[in-house]
Amino acid sequence: MAPRGWVTSTSPFWTTDRDTLHAMASAGVPWPARYQLGTIAGMPSLNITFTDEELEEVRAAAAAEGKSLKQYVHDLPLRERQRRQFVRYAVSWGEAHRAEFDEAFPDELPQADGRRGGAAA
Repeated sequence: MAPRGWVTSTSPFWTTDRDTLHAMASAGVPWPARYQLGTIAGMPSLNITFTDEELEEVRAAAAAEGKSLKQYVHDLPLRERQRRQFVRYAVSWGEAHRAEFDEAFPDELPQADGRRGGAAA
């Protein structure tokens, strides 16, 4: 059970619908209540636990990029998704052009057909 005064997902007032929020305003519901309804339902959050050393490293990285700690941590999974997408594309491009590379550089390892022509570096 949620503490008294909290809006829960089963509450009939749990909404971010503009018409509903406008109707609440017209009915005289105070702004903080309307704001909280829209914010709680529309903005999920996450608490992350760091050791002191980890938090100091994250703060330093955020400062190096000129971002707030909150913005830096928000951007990390987005940047990781972009990095993985880039790597997937680069791997598929490399596989599609492997035969051309093997033809242009026959002494390089490994060749597309799995043969190895010498000792590995």
